[in-house]
Amino acid sequence: MFRTTKGTVMIMSQEQALLKAHEQFHQLLDSVRHAADQAQRTDLVERDIMLRLLGIGLTVLTSFIARHGDGDSGPTVATPDGRTLRRLPEPHDRRYVSIFGELLIPRVVYGTREGQEIESVP
Repeated sequence: MFRTTKGTVMIMSQEQALLKAHEQFHQLLDSVRHAADQAQRTDLVERDIMLRLLGIGLTVLTSFIARHGDGDSGPTVATPDGRTLRRLPEPHDRRYVSIFGELLIPRVVYGTREGQEIESVP
């Protein structure tokens, strides 16, 4: 599950994100047709197109990230020096800022216990 930095749920799976991008693209085309029918100013149409394209880009990027999963490698992971780290009970959000917008990506992390340093993020 991915959230925007405003805290709203954005996408739960890669397939849902791709379906949303498809819908957003068709809405973009409908918007351009409507603007032409209404003889809207070109600069206003251009601004609307750009905002919609950024939204599509963010949705497609979300799909890409969803394909990689949350990094869960099981209840424990071994470090190169032979220590065993436990999966911490709660996912930790990673803020990612792209040219399309911001995402909060929940990731599974590993360490000795909550509140201590996170030692591994697969």
